[in-house]
Amino acid sequence: MNPSRFTLIRILLCCCLTAPFWVSAEEPIPQTSAKQLKTWVDELAGDAMEGRKEGTPGAKRAAEWLANEFKTLGLKPLPGAEGYFQSFDFTFQKQELSARNVMAMLEGSDPKLKDEWIMLSAHYDHVGTKPEGEGDLIFNGADDNASGVAVCLAVGEVLAKMKKEGRGPKRSVVIIGWAAEELGLFGSGHFAKNPLLPLEKMVVNLNFEMVGHTKKLGKKKLWLTGGPYSDLHKIVIAKAKDAGWEYVDAPFPKLNLFVRSDNIRFAMLESDREKRTAVGIPAHSFSTWGGGEHYHQVHDNPEHLDIENMTELAGIMTAITRQVADQKAWIQWLENDFYSFSRYKGKTAEAAND
Repeated sequence: MNPSRFTLIRILLCCCLTAPFWVSAEEPIPQTSAKQLKTWVDELAGDAMEGRKEGTPGAKRAAEWLANEFKTLGLKPLPGAEGYFQSFDFTFQKQELSARNVMAMLEGSDPKLKDEWIMLSAHYDHVGTKPEGEGDLIFNGADDNASGVAVCLAVGEVLAKMKKEGRGPKRSVVIIGWAAEELGLFGSGHFAKNPLLPLEKMVVNLNFEMVGHTKKLGKKKLWLTGGPYSDLHKIVIAKAKDAGWEYVDAPFPKLNLFVRSDNIRFAMLESDREKRTAVGIPAHSFSTWGGGEHYHQVHDNPEHLDIENMTELAGIMTAITRQVADQKAWIQWLENDFYSFSRYKGKTAEAAND
């Protein structure tokens, strides 16, 4: 055999034997365009939505808009839902109101894992309009919380595209726009008590709340409520670092935002305040909010958001979602000095008959 040919064969054999190590490297994940993110924010936080206060025509239009966006992305309704909606009634300040959670799902690609699910969520309601006055009277709620809804849509768009390419997430991904958050977390509370999928099959909840501003906290920084309470934060730290971002501690510890955001409805499905114990699903809210005068003000408008930063954040959230949807291990509670958490495993036969 010609020595040069023999050397070439050895090189080719070596490449073939080592190929799995570099072929199995993490596949690139596409990203939603900044233009698309801006469009979603502009539309949901536009004047036509009239501040999206629950019980008003603006909130109804926002719900219809979100359902249409889910449909456009190719996401499917949840089993048992009214199309893309879950309707419910509630009482607020002695007033009877009706509202609708808006929900969709992307079924997992793995036959053995598709019944397990990741929940992405963000509330789509806001606080409405000023009853009287001059100038701008509409609380558009661009950061609070059109930004969170837009990030949910961005993750959904990318994962749906990847599924069409034959590389969708193994577990199912459910995306929900919560209604009536501003009035008291009513939408997430209703779903927690009336789930359309088994809660014991939910791996984790990633909730998004005010992720559009960078003025106070700075660019390329994110935090999450209750970060040390589960091992999700380890994945967040790694993915943020990969993207050149920084994971920071929650900037307002005294506000205890972990129990004031929609995630708490799932983190504490059952709790005992005296014993400081809780049974639930690891659930956290992500934010880039560093405080600011725009909170619940009429100047919380789209033009003040950092769309470029949001676009990068959406890419990080897609990578995080993809990892928790594909990895073998579920997200687990960790020991902490706040509460002793344990994972919800479904109602006992006795509790189910109550």
